[in-house]
Amino acid sequence: MMKKFIIPILTALVLVSCEEKEVIIPDFFVPATGKIVLLEDLTGVKCPNCPKAAYEIESLLEEFPSNLVAVGIHGTRLTQPIEGYSQYDFRNQFSIDLEDYHYPAWGKPGLLVDRVLFDGEDYPATPIVENVKSYVVQELNKEQEIELFLSKDYDEGSRQLDLKVGILPLVNLSGNLRISVFITESHIIDAQENNSGIIEDFEHNHVLRTMLTAYNGDPLPTSLKESQPINENFSYQLPEDNTGLWNEDNIDIVVAIGYEGTAGHRDIIQAASISLK
Repeated sequence: MMKKFIIPILTALVLVSCEEKEVIIPDFFVPATGKIVLLEDLTGVKCPNCPKAAYEIESLLEEFPSNLVAVGIHGTRLTQPIEGYSQYDFRNQFSIDLEDYHYPAWGKPGLLVDRVLFDGEDYPATPIVENVKSYVVQELNKEQEIELFLSKDYDEGSRQLDLKVGILPLVNLSGNLRISVFITESHIIDAQENNSGIIEDFEHNHVLRTMLTAYNGDPLPTSLKESQPINENFSYQLPEDNTGLWNEDNIDIVVAIGYEGTAGHRDIIQAASISLK
């Protein structure tokens, strides 16, 4: 029997015909699944509301440790280093391009769950942090369509990374399919604005450092057949860790398979991650 996670019963009291009646909302079941959701965080060190989103992301990763991966994108808006406080500049061209690709307007934070445009949202990137958990659960209720197998070789001396991605379709798929490979770094201590001022020792996690594909992914075959695997290979030499960044102990590789299309039609089918070491 399929295992299920149960979200506790919620109850509410409503007044009907001057009598209080208990309304019981049925159990909501999240099926056990191999599906892994991609959560992209459009953020910035000068965004005072972004720490709230960062804390929520860490909470969700604790709640769904096997079914959720995260990427923090420091693009154009509110991302300039804080003068007199910041040690680092998290911006790079991939982050800038991704921010423009995902989120051409609005403020921050902007949180994307599998790049899906959910009912009631104007963009796939929602600024409403409280909605994100329900969106993750909705995605986990979808059928898993791809299994991803990640393996890597990393040479500490040369800092050379060789990544192999095995893609096993579980159903027939067709369309403008793309693969994206992100390199992220966590446990970076640096300044961050919040609504009370500046947090000088904020922990920045899942920061996008570079990509091994185009910002919108590299093309895959337009037709993937059930149970017929394909393989993709990537290589990258990490920069030297001489500025406090590119700490190989804090590097993760995130892979996502999805569609290329207009905003709202770029759904991610499956994601996965592997630590560098």
